[in-house]
Formats: sequence, C-alpha cells, structure tokens
Amino acid sequence: MSRRGVVVVVLVGVLAALVCGCGGTKKASAPSPTALARQEQNTVAGTQARLIAAQPAPVITHSQEREQVSRRAERFEASEKLGFVYLISYGRVMAMYPVKGKVSSLNSYLIAQETVYHNYGSSWGLTVSAPDIDGTYGENVEGIFFFTPEDVYVEWNGDYMYCDAPLKMSTQPDIVYIAPLK
Repeated sequence: MSRRGVVVVVLVGVLAALVCGCGGTKKASAPSPTALARQEQNTVAGTQARLIAAQPAPVITHSQEREQVSRRAERFEASEKLGFVYLISYGRVMAMYPVKGKVSSLNSYLIAQETVYHNYGSSWGLTVSAPDIDGTYGENVEGIFFFTPEDVYVEWNGDYMYCDAPLKMSTQPDIVYIAPLK
C-alpha cells in the first residue's frame, strides 16, 4: 500500500473513532438506531478508505472539460458572432432564427436578486429579495431571449437548439422568420 493509502486509512480510522465516540461502557441491550447508523457510517468509511488506497484518483495534467468550456466561451462571447437557434415545441421545429451574439437566459440579471443584511457582532443574517434594475421584484419566467442580426428581440420559453452554422432541415419550420424592412 502506498504512503498516501496508509495516510487515508489512518485518517478514516481516526474519524470513525471520533464519530462513534469509542470508549465507555454500555448495557447489554439492543443497539440504538444512532449506534446502528454510526456502525453503518463506519463500514462505509472503511470501504471508501480501502477503495481510495487501492484505486487512487489519477493526477490529471490536462482537463478536456475546461478546454471545451474555454473554447465555448471564446466562441460565443463575441458580440458579432452569428449563430442559429431552432425553437422546438412538441418535437417539431417551430422556427429558426439567425442570432447575433448568443442566446441568453431570461433569468440572467445584471444585479444580485437577494440582499443579505448582517447583524454585526452576531452570527445571524437576514436574506431578502432585492429589487431588479427597474425597481420591480419577482422572477422571470423560464426561457431564453436573443437578438437577430436586424436587432429584433425574440423571447422563447420552450426547448431549443443553438449552433453556429445553419442546419439542413428535412421539414420546414412552422413559423418562418422574415427580416424586417428597413
């Protein structure tokens, strides 16, 4: 067993001893539900310690997930980025729109939606709803919004698919977007 494995096993053993409060004597009676729960927790902790020692987590030197998230942020945080959103309802594409920038959540806010008031010198605080930037309170409906290249605002509260290239569709959408006349 590696030194790390031994350290993990020892730490889990110490924690198990602290949790179960080893020591003292008990009457010969049925174990209490608390004692049974502690025994079960100790068993799980011991199993976990053995598994960690036998199969330690690998040391990762490169995160593909972080790379993907970084690429996504770089690609879609460009304000002039052209994308395409397909709005879906009951399994059918209802509309397809070109999107300038990106699709955003209706529940994205510029300011915090809660304020915490602390009683300094005490350990308690009170969390209250904060007004939105327009002075109103409440929550938005679930959904998304976006702007077309012609600066038309569109809001949708159903399923959607977003991509940065148009897709070939086998059937036409039920709603067809026509760019406004200038």
